[in-house]
Amino acid sequence: MKKHKPFRYKKVGKDKYEYDFMSWEEWEDMMKDMKMDQSQKPVKTIELEEKQRLEKVSSKLYPVDQIMNILQDITTDYIQQVSLMSDKELDYDRSYWILHYGDGNGSYDENTYDVDIHTISILLEQVRRFGRIVYEKGEKSIKLD
Repeated sequence: MKKHKPFRYKKVGKDKYEYDFMSWEEWEDMMKDMKMDQSQKPVKTIELEEKQRLEKVSSKLYPVDQIMNILQDITTDYIQQVSLMSDKELDYDRSYWILHYGDGNGSYDENTYDVDIHTISILLEQVRRFGRIVYEKGEKSIKLD
């Protein structure tokens, strides 16, 4: 495709220029070229199509958007609540507490998601502060078998 400039100029002296407008024929050619440019669609390459296909498959296999939303909720809960908790408030077996006093009875209600997000935040902070998740030993311990 040719690049056309409708206005032309040439320097004819110090600070003097001559100006000219393209011919009618050149104008029509430029307009045809512009119409062709607008009607052409970008050509998809095999590599681009393969990349788009892989992204589609990947989004189905790895629901990154959903995970990012959950991580955002965990971060919000951590900042607003868990980061402000003292070591004493965090030093308990959250799993035991949920099973015996919280939503750990298998029922689901409008608070279940928020409680689970808060639990994950607490467990993360326990690992950060204590280097491990706190589990109760002794009478309150939960048997896994």
